Amino acid sequence: MEPFTYKIAITGTVQGVGFRPFIYQIATEQKLRGSVCNNGSGVEIILTSSSKQLKFFLQTLQKNLPSLASIDTLAYEKTHSQTFDDFKIVFTQEHGKKVYFFLLM
Repeated sequence: MEPFTYKIAITGTVQGVGFRPFIYQIATEQKLRGSVCNNGSGVEIILTSSSKQLKFFLQTLQKNLPSLASIDTLAYEKTHSQTFDDFKIVFTQEHGKKVYFFLLM
């Protein structure tokens, strides 16, 4: 089976509850490659795997959620092929300009 690259989008209580380290643990235990990061609406996982590995990864994820986490939606799609050396947690960076307000007296 040839590996594909999948983009997995998860919404729910998945930020601030140890969800990214949880995903990292599952992915590295299953010897998968890719990344996980927070985005504006939840968590995004990029994973290179076979369809069988993807199914097992998603089943493991849903059966073993951290106690404070919950999933409202989980969707995945094949995306453009990417090559990864390992699995990484990508730390979220804020985008946009900072606006400073000054009080004039």
